[in-house]
Amino acid sequence: MATSSHHLDDQNRFIRDVDFLGSTTSSAGQKDIQAFFHDLLKLGMDFKTRAQVCERREPDLSNVTFGPLPVKGLTILELKDEFQALSQASSNWSSPTFMGFPDAGNGIAAIGAALLIPFLNQNLANQTICSPRATFVEMEVVHWLRQQIGFSVPDEYCRASEVGGILTLEGCLSNTIALMAAREFIFPGSAMNGIGAPPHRICVLVPDVIEHYSIRSAMSWLGMGENHVVRVPVDGEFRVRLADLEGAIDRGRRAGRCILAFVAYAGDSRSMQIDHLDGIATLLRRKKVWFHVDACHGSQLAFSRNHRHKLAGIENADSVTIDPHKVLWIPNTCSFVLFKDPQRLANISTNSDLILKTQWSLGQVTPCIGSKAFDALKLWATIKYFGQDAIGNLIDERLELTTRIQMSVEERPDLVLLNKTNINSCMLIFVPEKTQSVARQHKIKLSVADCEKVRDINHSIYKHILKDGKWYLHGFNLKSCPCDLLDHDTSMYVLRTMNGNPLTTIDHVAGLLDEVVRKGNELVVQRGYRTLDSPLVEVSELATAQKLEALVNSLMQGYEYVALVYGSGAGSKQVMLSDIDLMVFVEDSFELTTDRKNAFEQAFRRIMKEESVQIDAEVSFDRKLLIPLSFAEHAATGAYLHEVDNDVVQIVKSQEYLSSDELIGRLVFNVLTVPHEHLCGSSILLDAARRTAGATLVRLIDRVSDSRRPLACDNFVRRALANEAGKFGEAYLGYKNRPEVIANLKSIWHEVRNDFDSQDYAMEPAQPPACVVLLNGFPGTGKYAVARTLRSKLGDTNTRLVDNHLIIDPAEAAHPGRGYEHKALRDVIRRAVFQDLKRLPENITTIVLTGCFGQNSEDVAVYAEHVEIAQARGVRFLSFTLTVEKSEHLLRLQSPDRVYGQKTKLNDPDVLETIMTNNEILDPTIVVDEGSDVDFRSIRHHLIDTTGLTVSESADRVLDIIAPQQQQQQRCASPA
Repeated sequence: MATSSHHLDDQNRFIRDVDFLGSTTSSAGQKDIQAFFHDLLKLGMDFKTRAQVCERREPDLSNVTFGPLPVKGLTILELKDEFQALSQASSNWSSPTFMGFPDAGNGIAAIGAALLIPFLNQNLANQTICSPRATFVEMEVVHWLRQQIGFSVPDEYCRASEVGGILTLEGCLSNTIALMAAREFIFPGSAMNGIGAPPHRICVLVPDVIEHYSIRSAMSWLGMGENHVVRVPVDGEFRVRLADLEGAIDRGRRAGRCILAFVAYAGDSRSMQIDHLDGIATLLRRKKVWFHVDACHGSQLAFSRNHRHKLAGIENADSVTIDPHKVLWIPNTCSFVLFKDPQRLANISTNSDLILKTQWSLGQVTPCIGSKAFDALKLWATIKYFGQDAIGNLIDERLELTTRIQMSVEERPDLVLLNKTNINSCMLIFVPEKTQSVARQHKIKLSVADCEKVRDINHSIYKHILKDGKWYLHGFNLKSCPCDLLDHDTSMYVLRTMNGNPLTTIDHVAGLLDEVVRKGNELVVQRGYRTLDSPLVEVSELATAQKLEALVNSLMQGYEYVALVYGSGAGSKQVMLSDIDLMVFVEDSFELTTDRKNAFEQAFRRIMKEESVQIDAEVSFDRKLLIPLSFAEHAATGAYLHEVDNDVVQIVKSQEYLSSDELIGRLVFNVLTVPHEHLCGSSILLDAARRTAGATLVRLIDRVSDSRRPLACDNFVRRALANEAGKFGEAYLGYKNRPEVIANLKSIWHEVRNDFDSQDYAMEPAQPPACVVLLNGFPGTGKYAVARTLRSKLGDTNTRLVDNHLIIDPAEAAHPGRGYEHKALRDVIRRAVFQDLKRLPENITTIVLTGCFGQNSEDVAVYAEHVEIAQARGVRFLSFTLTVEKSEHLLRLQSPDRVYGQKTKLNDPDVLETIMTNNEILDPTIVVDEGSDVDFRSIRHHLIDTTGLTVSESADRVLDIIAPQQQQQQRCASPA
């Protein structure tokens, strides 16, 4: 074997006999190579059989650098040392204590196949040249998998494209290929000619909460946009609500959207639940929607005679993805996508005359792949070695262990089990036993502040387990938790076991759970989290607060002052208490001597210690406990909130900054604008400063938002909580996403806006480039109300509004019933009005029109007349379709303005239902009208969902598009 660092002999030639393996390798060379491979095999065996998940945990890196390409090579001994170091820093998924994912990858048949694959080096791109036998091994595996999930299989195959499934690199790609086939089904020929509709008209439906990121990725990669993933509500067991699914399909289609597919989960990656596949299949078949099942986890049940029934309905899916490397002990990677109709796969095949165009070219029928490894051998060997009976028994044992894990969690009073799974996942959280008991005894949910503490503990447990290296369980944020202690929409960081290793026993699990409990209780003590005997209503109930009140009163005798408790200590119905944040504002005549500040701080610390209450000393006490009133009034003006590039300068947690006037000023500003509890003193002392701070905050958010007009309330709150870069909390303005904080911000907005309105605080109307705007939509979607508000925002003097009822109503008055004469008169009126609109002077920059146009030739012709106004004036034409959710739509239909107004407006829900069922709102971008000079495909068309929006907010959505932001300057007059 070569021992030099450059693999050259004395004549400067490569020692090919030991560096490359082939038929010319000598016997001596073969022995050296075998010895090398033997050492590597031993290294792999040692790695697989070690108890630790990870021997050497690499530090968390914020960045990484690499050196130049090596000029000289290593010796084989040096290379083995590199391999050794690499293995020590790698995670051993085959360890029995690795319970975060089921991908054990330790089946000896699959490992043996994985060792053989590079030796065989077959390329399934072409069977004749590159893989004479391997191609049929993959086809046979696909044949077996189709049988297992209930898809039909033929007696014989005549070409590779008939097999109806392919091996891919992994589940993300498998899901992408499934949606690619759905796209070709919805838009035939799109693989060759492109999609025949704009991306905003296409959406894919997924279950909320448990949706896997691969679907968003697939929509992005396929050019249809990850923002067009629509989430459908799920029940408490993470199964989609069928009525909501049907409603989502109907709403989407009424809004002119193409439903690409619905993705169901047979074992989602979080809760491992299996959806109602049978019921979903029936619904989607009736609605003619592509049905895709992500069974990357759940497909294991197809091998079990005892659990196969849980997959009922999967055989009715149009496509199914399977990940054997997750569930059948196969080394990474091994994934498949199967199609009920093999032609769906054939439709997205590629063509090449180079090496692919042959009868058995799997490379030709595998999207995104040309050269293709023989990875199917790993699953083929596993099935051959075990057979269905043994695989089924191993799956049954896996699920039996899952049941025992769930029981083990429930036996530990500090742990809460979140799911009873169909397969092999167990979600849990650590919540101190006393905390659970107090909450349940008083029949309350944990408060937002309590949940923040529970979230912190569980996240810290996960990081500890990860760093320790002895065990592994997974951790992630779940945006809705099925737990009696939490509100249904509470986001929580949860822990999860997912057992898949046949070598894992309940004893291994018990050790892990015991460590979770031990570390959780340790963190409770370290953090100073104390469970109260009853939920806290007001901080003044606490003996701690009463002692603090006595302390402040004794210190401030003869002076004007007010003491406030802020932060989590000011929240109501808390079960877990951490710290109490106190700030005392005092008149300037109170001299803040060092002795006074030190005495107050020492007394404060003594009380906290007596009451076992945590102290937050990140900001120096000598700076934040006692605040002169003049400093507070100055801070309220925003003097310490510095702005750079339309954003507030981020807080830097250096010791110097944390004791600076700027930081204290920002803290005071925050206290003035968040919920706080009055402890003692004169509360009116801060009234002026609070009002000033509120007005400052509203102006600040308007300014950093670079908005043309004052933000709506909800937008103000969102921007106050986080900036555009996603910075929030202490990294931004200090506001936490808590209900009481949000309510207080809304209260500030309303109070300030009322003051500003009375003082003519307003922005000048936005003046967009000249344009014609058409608002289209079904009756009751708010077209006229939005149009009127839009005109007001743009300025009455340079905007004209023509509502379609101004044309309809005269015709209806003369010829009720909308017959031929009615339509003829409408045509006359419309054309006369439109001729005048074309001739309006240039100072009329915006014309706003409303209408209700369907996808039919008559409406297309009238729609074209609207476009021609813009063409005649030489300005832009912008088209909008307004939509609204059904329940809100019906409420709007019954509004007094519609029912009792002077216009002939529709207010009968049954008539509206008939109209919406029998008609589809016009989408100009898919119109092909040979008889018109209008290029419909070039029209800028936008969908705006007005559900839950005020009329003003809906108009703002339109204005954001017609008046580009860079052309507008916010101009606010300061209050007098």
